[in-house]
Amino acid sequence: MTIETWIALALSAIAMLALLGPTILPVMGRSLGSGRRNALPLVAGVAPGDLSGMVLSLAGLGALLATSATAFALLDWAGATCLVWLGVRLWGAPVEAGAVPPPSAPRA
Repeated sequence: MTIETWIALALSAIAMLALLGPTILPVMGRSLGSGRRNALPLVAGVAPGDLSGMVLSLAGLGALLATSATAFALLDWAGATCLVWLGVRLWGAPVEAGAVPPPSAPRA
């Protein structure tokens, strides 16, 4: 891979992290509500997720999905099925008394 490709990848990663999207808003909300220290596990999950999306896109998945309506529909339905399954599991999960801690004052 050439240095120009690596620079383009780094700039796209910075742009993705700078835009307020579905991965950055929860991190900002958690850090504003609970402090920076409590947002670190969320950051540790967001970064590999963004990286895997960029790697798959560079590997050609975006081009494949743009040209194949069948592949796009299959991926779309697989994602929707996964979200419904997770929602049903969470909806039916038992809630223990005292499982949710009381809200605390935000820390910087």
